[in-house]
Amino acid sequence: MGKPNNKLNYKDEKSMTFIRIFDCNINGSLSCNFGLRNIKGVGIRMSNVLRKILKKDINYKLYNIEKADLEEVVNIFGKSSRKAFPSWLMNRRADFLTGDNLHVLSTVLDSALQEDIKRLVTIKNNKGLRHLSRLKTRGQHTKSNGRRGKTIGVVRKKK
Repeated sequence: MGKPNNKLNYKDEKSMTFIRIFDCNINGSLSCNFGLRNIKGVGIRMSNVLRKILKKDINYKLYNIEKADLEEVVNIFGKSSRKAFPSWLMNRRADFLTGDNLHVLSTVLDSALQEDIKRLVTIKNNKGLRHLSRLKTRGQHTKSNGRRGKTIGVVRKKK
């Protein structure tokens, strides 16, 4: 799997209004909890745990955060994520290829999902076949819902 761009950039060095981390522009006026949720793969609980690891207040604004703290976030999600988080907090438990518990972010999360769907299609699993035919995969009814994008519509005959 590819690695996301881990470079830390301040969009505007003087005002630090936008912070770029893991291929995501985060508004600096947001609090730590809400701002970190803009990163794909970080939810409510994960952002709260990250805030506690950084030892910041719940109302701490992201434009006040130091570069060292942002580098610590990158390091936490890098190699030491297995040590930093319990396995139930990870978003990719028992990875199919490695068997490890991982927490993947941004583009790596997208590519991992696509690889999983491709694997299900190739082994002709029921879920994979439903993905292939663009049907619902979790047991929902398909008679009256989810019809958008299936047919073109009624075509009139030429006179």
